[in-house]
Amino acid sequence: MSQNNMNRNTRRRFLKKAAGLAFGGLSLGWLSACGEVATPIPPTPLPTAIPTSVVPTTTVATSQSVAATTTVALPIASPTPAFQRFGFIVYGDIRTAGLKPPPIFDKLLALSKEYKPQAALLVGDIINAEDNNSVVKTQWEGHLKPFAALGNIPILPTIGNHETNYRKAATPLYLEAFPDLPKNGPADFKGYAYSLDIGAVHFVSVASELPSQPHQLGKVQLAWLEQDLKATRQPYILVMSHDPAYPAGPHVGNSLDAYPAERDAFWKLLMDNNVTAYITGHEHLYNKSVRNGIYQLIIGTSGSYPYSGWSGDFYHFASFDVTQQAMNVQIIDETGKERDKLTLKPR
Repeated sequence: MSQNNMNRNTRRRFLKKAAGLAFGGLSLGWLSACGEVATPIPPTPLPTAIPTSVVPTTTVATSQSVAATTTVALPIASPTPAFQRFGFIVYGDIRTAGLKPPPIFDKLLALSKEYKPQAALLVGDIINAEDNNSVVKTQWEGHLKPFAALGNIPILPTIGNHETNYRKAATPLYLEAFPDLPKNGPADFKGYAYSLDIGAVHFVSVASELPSQPHQLGKVQLAWLEQDLKATRQPYILVMSHDPAYPAGPHVGNSLDAYPAERDAFWKLLMDNNVTAYITGHEHLYNKSVRNGIYQLIIGTSGSYPYSGWSGDFYHFASFDVTQQAMNVQIIDETGKERDKLTLKPR
């Protein structure tokens, strides 16, 4: 398949206009925004399905500046709801060698479809890039095609080390695979670092695994992240990247902790701006931790083999259900069993 055809396929999962397009009944606005933190509350029973809904307005960036935004009115159901429920799925480390995802991912994808997600997050290592760029393009096509089963919903990735295997020539192919990602990140990071709002959630991606600076966010991204987080007024904020800030398995020393001072500055930004959670992959396991009121969730094996001998060594995905009262999270394994859950409050 040609690259143009590949881009047409991937564009079906992204914004096809600058504003006003609804994905699965939920309006999506490209923007930078802001909010306060969610603090944990006692877990409550979670639903097994998430209804779709309509959002009354969407905020659209009028420039690449964080502050410059405008609100566009959209058709809404009557009566106008004050808050719209929103659900999404997180997959981590899908990649294996080859041109398409492993069979276990097909099983997880089918299970996650039952939750009726309105968006999907991919926290890196979606493919395992080969040395030939033509083959890498075919890998992207094969690995993104299965997401069509979820319907026309936005797919929000963050770059992992296996997207390039530290080969700089493969880096632009990531942006070709996701041509419609917001370009509101800092110079030299556009498409790799970005933010947007869907429903009540402000999503932010920062790149921790570019070949030029593995395991490192760098001053440019941190300065942009600070500006972005301060600007948002959303009740929930989720920051994602591939590398854990605090690894729980064998990647101690080759995650963000490889640069501890910078990692600490990053975590302080999350604390100062009341971020709900940091979502990451890289380690092929599931792990939940909280430091200074901020959750780190490692969603690390939705296809790649689990790391045996570590806690959380099972295939899984995460389902998020966002209501006005709370953000409810379920960790679901390959049998459909709930293995963990947590509940986070809005600001």
